[in-house]
Amino acid sequence: MEVKKKLALSLSLLLLLGSFTACKKIDDQTSTKEPKEAETEVSQEIEEEEKEKEDPLKAYAFADTSFLDAYKKDLVDVNLSMENYKANISSYKVADDLSNIENISYFGNFTEGQKKALVENAFMISPTLTNSYTWEGNTSVEFQYDQIHQIYENNEYKNIPSFITSDSLTHIFHIFYDNFLRELEKNELYPKAQNLAQGLYDKCLENYEMVTDEEVKEAAKKNLAFAGVLGNLVGLDLNIPEEVKDLVDTELKNIESQAPGKSEITGSDLDYSQLIPRGHYTREETLEKYFKFTMYAGQGAFFAQSGGAINKEGLIQSFMLTDTIFSNEELYKAWSDLVDPIDFLVESTDDLSIREYARIFYSVYGRDVDLNDLADDEKIQVAFELINREEPPKIAGFLGYSFRLIPQRAVIDTALMQNVVDIKGPGHPSDRPIYQGLDLMTAFGSKKAKEIQDADPYNSYWDKYEERTADNIKAVEEMADSDWNKNLYRGWLWMLSSYKNEYGEGYPSFMTNSAWQLKDLVSALGSYTELKHDTVLYGKSAMAEMGGGGPVEIPKGYVEPNIELLDKLTWLLEFTKINLKHRDMLNEETEFKLEDFEDMVVDLRAIAKKELENIPLSEEDFKRINYIGGEMEGIMLKFAQGEEYGLRYWYEIENPTDRRMPVVVDLMRVVENTTGLEEGKISQLGTGRPAEIYVVYPHEGKLYMGRGGVFSYYEFLSDQRMTDEQWQGQLLKNEEGELPYWYKDIIQEPKEDFEGNLEGFEW
Repeated sequence: MEVKKKLALSLSLLLLLGSFTACKKIDDQTSTKEPKEAETEVSQEIEEEEKEKEDPLKAYAFADTSFLDAYKKDLVDVNLSMENYKANISSYKVADDLSNIENISYFGNFTEGQKKALVENAFMISPTLTNSYTWEGNTSVEFQYDQIHQIYENNEYKNIPSFITSDSLTHIFHIFYDNFLRELEKNELYPKAQNLAQGLYDKCLENYEMVTDEEVKEAAKKNLAFAGVLGNLVGLDLNIPEEVKDLVDTELKNIESQAPGKSEITGSDLDYSQLIPRGHYTREETLEKYFKFTMYAGQGAFFAQSGGAINKEGLIQSFMLTDTIFSNEELYKAWSDLVDPIDFLVESTDDLSIREYARIFYSVYGRDVDLNDLADDEKIQVAFELINREEPPKIAGFLGYSFRLIPQRAVIDTALMQNVVDIKGPGHPSDRPIYQGLDLMTAFGSKKAKEIQDADPYNSYWDKYEERTADNIKAVEEMADSDWNKNLYRGWLWMLSSYKNEYGEGYPSFMTNSAWQLKDLVSALGSYTELKHDTVLYGKSAMAEMGGGGPVEIPKGYVEPNIELLDKLTWLLEFTKINLKHRDMLNEETEFKLEDFEDMVVDLRAIAKKELENIPLSEEDFKRINYIGGEMEGIMLKFAQGEEYGLRYWYEIENPTDRRMPVVVDLMRVVENTTGLEEGKISQLGTGRPAEIYVVYPHEGKLYMGRGGVFSYYEFLSDQRMTDEQWQGQLLKNEEGELPYWYKDIIQEPKEDFEGNLEGFEW
């Protein structure tokens, strides 16, 4: 979309440049022409004058801006290869006493509720626990399993079959993505942020000392304060002039307050709680500083309009910052090196920034700008008109056009979800103040999600909810595959859209019931929570105004046969590898790691296809399934940089927050509303401890049971934007609250522990 915006602006400017020659007045013309010819010419000129009145920019002498055409990496297309298959599994029924499950004795006792779920649905899900340990008088509380792969490793230890879930695979992609982003930010982006902040401050100080125009001087002072705050946040020691220091100190106090307020520097409202480091940015000081710097550079908005009038000071500040960056090659490179990698990793920007403003600024003011001329009212008016011809922001567009130094990204899910939030403005309570995870899956076409949402009283307050939901569904239906294949963020969402599918004849019985559709919704939303968590700094938020031995026989495991998801995950890994390499962002070591993960997914996809086509699995297939826990651990450790630190096992990761699976992310703040939600609360998504899933599946005419791991998923309101550490602390105390009402009925009691099938093991 950013490319389209640039092309559209370039074309419009070229058209304007081709026709911006002032028309001669009628009384200046010679009378040597024939009357009819002269009459025709007069009519044409009158028509031209009328057009000028309609478009006041028509006769403005715009300058050439072709020097701004910037280099941009093209995207390398990767085709999705989906091999045809035909599901050919006969329907089966679990006996009331579970007696027709060949290996049921390996799994110990089941409660009546668990048995009922297995009989009705051929699968059941149970939560895992927290355990207390006392050593030398000290008691600690730990999760039964920190990660999904540990359930599979426990299966191998107990010599029971594994049921490999799609959850476990999408979770590994999160481990890759989150750690890749973290290393990029720590090793490359943070030093560049420091360079940008220092260079920007030095140039802003130079501008402040140089300009003499009173209006421009005041704007330069605020820009210097803006640069001073950025420098402070990223850890620089700056010598700030006394007359500017008060502005900087006030803004830093606002940031410390973590409350919504108004910035004296930008002149706009800012929710300073957004600057609370969260996600993976709490793990070390460098990442905390990078988070605050980048978030402030994105949240600090210089609006083109304020109170219904042109915001002249905001425009002067924006244009001065733009020229400050563009007029210095090193500064522009530092800025673009921060912005451009995120275009592929997340999404293109939503609000206007350096590139968009530069084309407008230099076309109006010319290339050689005297900063004292920035306050020229005529030029400000022309520039304002051009800004208003830009494509408006997709997210929170009601706020109007604004300049952001490092804008947040117009992630497609937030753009869709903004559509199902009732935005009315101050003094008008919202009838639907926040969106829910199910809104996303409804937009993706999940009939089960829509069925739940249609029955939820929360959605009945707003009379436009049904219409807006239909708009979202249609918008997604009309998207081509190529629309999803733009960046890693969209590719991840595209993969999760596979969870909308319903399964009928030919699929294993555990997949053909309503309960499995609910399980798939949680699988999708658990992974979606991880996506939002990993990109909390970049994705623009929606807002309303305002083992040991070896078994004698390999257990007969199973792979969840969501073929479409496995195909899309394979594509996503290949797409990631090729395009990171194309951008010189992929070293050989990381490429090998991605290939190892891709090889595993391809093999599991081949096994799942055999299952659906009723082709017996080989001994090698069963071995691959049986030892999957260790393979997953090895891949995850590589992504988490375990090899560099000499780690061989996941439990050796020192930071307990990184070691554990649960994460949390905030979506938006609750505004005044008619639904009963408490105003000011923060809407949150969270993943909990990995849950166990017990599934009954067929093998060569008999039924077997396998155990796997799945997401647990929470939606809740909190008083503040939570960190992973705070969320995991609640989980350790069993204070996480209830599961979503639409899902908790298919969650059974925690499963009683059992020995498994240890007969025949050699220790």
